[in-house]
Amino acid sequence: MFALLTGGRSVEAVTLEWKTVDPDAGRMTREDTKNSNDYTFAVAPQTRKILERRLQANINHYVFR
Repeated sequence: MFALLTGGRSVEAVTLEWKTVDPDAGRMTREDTKNSNDYTFAVAPQTRKILERRLQANINHYVFR
């Protein structure tokens, strides 16, 4: 669901690290994209809720591991 809401690939969701997520501001940054540019974007409210739930269960530096 997360990949669908962000328009990303499933591998991008699995390798997503907290250092690239700002849940308070509702933004994420994709680093090392195909064109070698970082891309910061706002996340939808549904995506923000997922991130907030994952942050409460913060196990390590990955969002979904």
